[in-house]
Amino acid sequence: MKQRPRKKNPLSNVNLTKTIQRNPCYAINSSTIYIPTLKCAKTWCQNLLVDLGYSETTVRSAPTVLIVTRDPLSRWRSGIVTYMRIWHSDIKTGAEFCYTLDSLLEKSLILDSHTVPQCSYIADADPANILAFDILNVEQTLPHYLNVNISNNRYKNTTQEHSYMRWADQFMPKYLDRYSNDLVELYSCDYVLLRDVQYYTMPEPNV
Repeated sequence: MKQRPRKKNPLSNVNLTKTIQRNPCYAINSSTIYIPTLKCAKTWCQNLLVDLGYSETTVRSAPTVLIVTRDPLSRWRSGIVTYMRIWHSDIKTGAEFCYTLDSLLEKSLILDSHTVPQCSYIADADPANILAFDILNVEQTLPHYLNVNISNNRYKNTTQEHSYMRWADQFMPKYLDRYSNDLVELYSCDYVLLRDVQYYTMPEPNV
């Protein structure tokens, strides 16, 4: 199958670590910041913080650094689907989707900033200062930590984007199977992060 010309990815020839570290963080107060990580509820968290009046900052280190973590293989799978939606959304068949993705992954398992290790986003932060929120319950734990209720969830998820990502995701299990060992090694620092980081937990309700 002959591959059609594609849009050029502007990140393909740049240092991804430097690129992601230029992304804005959010100042919660003078001693607390939130560092966003792509594919770790970034949009939801940013919308929440903007709604609550918190502002962007270029500071990437503080006495308390809030982050959201996600299982590395789950994040990679979602990141690849997002990459394909952005750069190859004109693909209409499963055969062409897999042909294109095969060609890309033969060169690198990291295609853009959606799939760089989570550790890359917090390279400037002291690990001892990090407080993490699991993506599986961040919609409950982060508002609780901030001691507010979510006033207006403006999460952007258009029908077109959501439909394409559901379609593309059906092809991902075989890639997880094919590259699982390589991905575990690639994201070894993320597994250490998830194992060692301090997580915020909500207190048990009074009985």
